[in-house]
Amino acid sequence: KTVIKVNKAVVSTQSTGGAKAWITNGYESEAAVVFATTDKSLKHKGISAFVVPKPHEGVSLGKKEDKLGIRGSSTCVINFDNCLIDESNLLGKAGDGFKIAMRTLDAGRIGVAGQALGIAQASLECAVTYSQQRQAFGKPISAMQTIQNKLADMECKI
Repeated sequence: KTVIKVNKAVVSTQSTGGAKAWITNGYESEAAVVFATTDKSLKHKGISAFVVPKPHEGVSLGKKEDKLGIRGSSTCVINFDNCLIDESNLLGKAGDGFKIAMRTLDAGRIGVAGQALGIAQASLECAVTYSQQRQAFGKPISAMQTIQNKLADMECKI
């Protein structure tokens, strides 16, 4: 059971087994932004954001995930065990956590879109190269109208 406390008052006792999974750059970062319910009666307006420096008592890292892609950054689990957070670590105002999270996601979506576009372009380039090298019926498959149509459709979708 995770207990996050601010100045000895329990902020949140809700967790998924005392851990947060799929944390990007968990090993490389010097701090973590933790969102905790500070006033359950306010629902999403009762969530606050805190900066937790690392290392920090009550915070530990799980194993690095072996991912299929985006291997340039580590991904891991962050475990919390009776982690005490001082009120001075509050990010913004109490209750602003949901707004902060949504702004962060908005900015992150642009980066993810850029990654997806780059992956799509690289995939098209690989497909074109392969179609020029692969032979069928004595000629490159890039000379076949069906393959040309598929490559043109890919280019249009990018």
